[in-house]
Amino acid sequence: MSKPSSPTGTSLSSTFWFSGSALFVVGVLLLFGFWGDNHTSGTSAGAAAPEPKNAVVVVETDFHIAMSQTVLPANARISFVVHNDGHVPHELIIVKAPSSGSNLPLKRDADVNEETPGLTSELDTGSSLAAGETRTLTADIPAGHYIAVCNLPGHYKLGMRVDLLVN
Repeated sequence: MSKPSSPTGTSLSSTFWFSGSALFVVGVLLLFGFWGDNHTSGTSAGAAAPEPKNAVVVVETDFHIAMSQTVLPANARISFVVHNDGHVPHELIIVKAPSSGSNLPLKRDADVNEETPGLTSELDTGSSLAAGETRTLTADIPAGHYIAVCNLPGHYKLGMRVDLLVN
């Protein structure tokens, strides 16, 4: 028995998954767009909420990373709102590297070798995000070329990487 499909020939589960992911991203963007300067969210008293222009929405799925921005301002406090919209755990690391995301040095198990000289870690979720989990991380990133990856076993090779330019 074949899966039900839409008039365009794509499976309905793919259509609903894409629609749900798109709605989540739009919702987070609206939240940051309408949140005023006088509000704080998850910050201590006296700390200012991040400016909308310095918020990057990151949606991880099985096995893709989508970011609301891939060109970022240098030396500015940037909030990364990381959401795992997949069915399996994911993590996010951002490393400074001289080459594109497909050319990072790999370990024998095909994961990125984070200990390689020349790779500088700028951001790390610290642990994997469970399916449906969202975390907000902040960083001041110097100018340069960076790569955001999920470095859980096999995820990098499956395409979970995005090149970033910070200038």
